[in-house]
Amino acid sequence: MRTFKYTTLIVLLMGLLIRPVAAQQTQQDPDECRTLVRRALIQLGTNCANLDRQTVCYGHQVSNVDFLDGSILEEPGDRAGILEFEDIETVNLDTDEEEWGLSIVNSQASFPQTIRDTVRIINIGDVRLENGVFPEDALILTEDAVNVQIEGNSARLFDIPADFDATPEMVGEINNRRRLQADAISESGAWVRVTFDYDTIYGTIPTAWISRDALQEEPDLDTLPVITEDSYTPMQKFYFFTSSSSPVCDAQPPSVLLIQGSSQYESRIVANDGEIAFTGTILLWAFPGSEFMRLTTVAGLARWFPDTAQQVVVPAGYSATVCIEGPFDMGVDLNENDYIVGATCPPGLEGEIGDGLLESLQSLEGIPPNILNNPVQLPEFVCASGIGGPVCEWRFPGQGNSQDLLAGLCADGILPPTVCDRLLP
Repeated sequence: MRTFKYTTLIVLLMGLLIRPVAAQQTQQDPDECRTLVRRALIQLGTNCANLDRQTVCYGHQVSNVDFLDGSILEEPGDRAGILEFEDIETVNLDTDEEEWGLSIVNSQASFPQTIRDTVRIINIGDVRLENGVFPEDALILTEDAVNVQIEGNSARLFDIPADFDATPEMVGEINNRRRLQADAISESGAWVRVTFDYDTIYGTIPTAWISRDALQEEPDLDTLPVITEDSYTPMQKFYFFTSSSSPVCDAQPPSVLLIQGSSQYESRIVANDGEIAFTGTILLWAFPGSEFMRLTTVAGLARWFPDTAQQVVVPAGYSATVCIEGPFDMGVDLNENDYIVGATCPPGLEGEIGDGLLESLQSLEGIPPNILNNPVQLPEFVCASGIGGPVCEWRFPGQGNSQDLLAGLCADGILPPTVCDRLLP
């Protein structure tokens, strides 16, 4: 339920007056902490069950969810559309107040309507998340695609329309018996985006572009939304930062932004002005005080700054970092509280997830699968005795054919030999 925050101003001010007293109570019971973590994650699954696309949900207290019209989400379980969503601020775990802020945004991101999966963005603990897509600029895909058929005997499909600055690459060819579903057109109207799976060395892409001249005439195409190089669906682009405060107990993960896409299709988001293409599950941290941002791949594969000279490929079990700068006014709230990836240092592969971090993330596997595309399954680093000493390797539960994909990236020299030796022993 959305209400207007001005009507609850007195309550909020009282909370601000009371909270510093609780914050001074640094000694918190570890057993109570573990109980709170388990209970909060269960309630997140209950409160945010059956979440529609393009919707934000208040998962567990305290989550301050604001909208551009001045309204807010008041209680756990409240939800609303994200077109006019402004920001979320969730709080760190506090056993005295029985608080641990959890929220979830269910975003279309780069997926067409014909794909069941979405991109789930989950605030865990002390995190601020701000929308980077203004309502008037948002790409809104229609619920129903337009069925199209090619005009001649065959037609070629491309990764991007010729309207874009880059040169299109052919990704497939179809015959005239194949029907396609179209969901958008290019700015010139000369190109049509259709649902069409094609494989790259990084994963599977669910859409391609076809020349309108290659299709039988279909007037309904003119009713479809227009996609440009700068088009983003609501919350496909966002700004965030996280706290570096220490967990209260071993069951509490560090404050983090967990983002899960499809395990099958690569999706694209833009976080703090840095584009990320990924499959599976990633974790994001941004520490303004330390001026760096970290991306950790839990499952699947991530590419930071994809298809650029700065591209960094981050396989499961590894992290990468980049500098951030700010604060600037970049998001929809029109305040100087946003941080962006900086030019002072290039992105780079940081290394493997350490044992300490991996252990601290174990409770993320307790996120209820009903609010996810797939259950969270952390990598496992297993060592067995062998000739000359222990032999250690990464294991990735539930990742299907990811080993074949990694083998290709290693064979092409895209991943460093040291990484390949660890991932493909």
